[in-house]
Amino acid sequence: MDFQVKFTEQGAEDLYDIIKYLNDVLLSPAAAERFYNEVDIKRSNISKNPFMYPLSRDERLSAEGYRTAVIGNYLLFYVVEEAVSLAYIVRIVYGRRDLTALLEE
Repeated sequence: MDFQVKFTEQGAEDLYDIIKYLNDVLLSPAAAERFYNEVDIKRSNISKNPFMYPLSRDERLSAEGYRTAVIGNYLLFYVVEEAVSLAYIVRIVYGRRDLTALLEE
């Protein structure tokens, strides 16, 4: 049975902001579309096998169940609620940011 995958409000906002940046600032609609497609592929993979991506390398985030899928220079963080067959995409962030602080917001 596939898991349902939902974006948190912050995760959806992150996706929107990244797409907008790629499209409007970098003036690359093709890059924006590629990024969106990659996120959709990761979402589909999570739906089929929510444990395929590793737990976060950050010890504290790992202890809280955060898993990480890499999309170019970005990291997609999600958590799995196995009991209800649900996964939440919590954040999508540039990989060189302070990840622990971002996920505490």
